[in-house]
Amino acid sequence: MVPAYATRAFPELPKAASKSTITIDGADLMVQSDRPLDEGDAIWLNERFVLSVGPLEANQRKRFELRAFRDQFGERPVPDDFWRADRVTQVVSGLIESDSILWRAVVTIRD
Repeated sequence: MVPAYATRAFPELPKAASKSTITIDGADLMVQSDRPLDEGDAIWLNERFVLSVGPLEANQRKRFELRAFRDQFGERPVPDDFWRADRVTQVVSGLIESDSILWRAVVTIRD
């Protein structure tokens, strides 16, 4: 646990479909939202790791580092410390939190 980097727990909000995409390429994440995102909007990975992403215009692509995401215990989805596994956490779901709704995004993994 890394309390200084702890984030909030996954919110209980309604979920809706969207045409947003999240592409994982190595240690990078590329997001393209079908709606504009404001300051304070966030991306959730596996309903655990979160990162604030706004502002972002609709259909604008933006790259983030996976190691910037944190969970409520301050852990990252990538190996970074001696007690972590050697593998990157497999991302199976991506949600964009905006307007008090969790918008589902299509997640693609590039090898």
